[in-house]
Amino acid sequence: MNDVAAHIQQHFMQHFKLHQPTIRPITYGVINFNYLIETSDQKYLFKIYNLSDEKNLAFELSILDFLSTKRFPCPRIVSDRRQRLYHFFDAKPAVLLNYIPGRMITDITPDQMHRIGSGVGLLHRLLMDFRQPIERVTWEVVDMERHIQNRSAEIIQKNYPDAIEFVGFVAREFQKLDFPDNLPQGLTHQDVKPENIIIDNTGRISFVDFNDCYRGTLLVDVMTTIIWACFREDALDTDLLEAMCAAMPTNVLWHPQKGSISTPCFCFVCYGRPLSGRCASPPK
Repeated sequence: MNDVAAHIQQHFMQHFKLHQPTIRPITYGVINFNYLIETSDQKYLFKIYNLSDEKNLAFELSILDFLSTKRFPCPRIVSDRRQRLYHFFDAKPAVLLNYIPGRMITDITPDQMHRIGSGVGLLHRLLMDFRQPIERVTWEVVDMERHIQNRSAEIIQKNYPDAIEFVGFVAREFQKLDFPDNLPQGLTHQDVKPENIIIDNTGRISFVDFNDCYRGTLLVDVMTTIIWACFREDALDTDLLEAMCAAMPTNVLWHPQKGSISTPCFCFVCYGRPLSGRCASPPK
């Protein structure tokens, strides 16, 4: 056992009712440190946050704690000896979660995409009245447009590759977007992508990594999932797109007054194929 694993093991014996766990680092994950913690009869995920502050972490964990009472397929928090949802490891916030067996989903089929869409829709319904107690940076169009306007000079000065062209392109694209003001709002996941979707050997799908959650436009969450999961080799797979949209509540996809589809134009118009099935006509 190396020094890091020995340090974590000592930490667990002090803060949790886990005796002599085996510890193995998990290599995926860009921002946080993740470890697989295994006892004789159970597996856990130990997550150490490098950037999240206590307010944001408490908000994320309150969502997970609430969803676990609704039996939503997501990680369950394991409280420490003092019944805390999170604690500190080497001065960094950390949390212990039950380990969800399975693998990150790959080569998504339309049937799986439909189940992913159903899961996103269920998440939105369960969290509809869940209130966000803190202000967070969002992916809402108005916020991202403001972010580009306010920080374009900073982005260019950092000498990112093709920064000037990138800033100009994004600013022009934002001007093309026209979202109605009264699209349904609620709590959104914002990072439903293959790396955050676990599928087990029975085909059950679970969702992980809720640290980007915020209250905003539900359609933006749908857009994010489409962008991450419905493209193959940079081309939109319309079968996956239709499966995703067919699972979503119609009020998320349709403008309630104009009766026209409000799912982002770049996903449909640019590929020239009309949607079929449930999304092809306004709800009755």
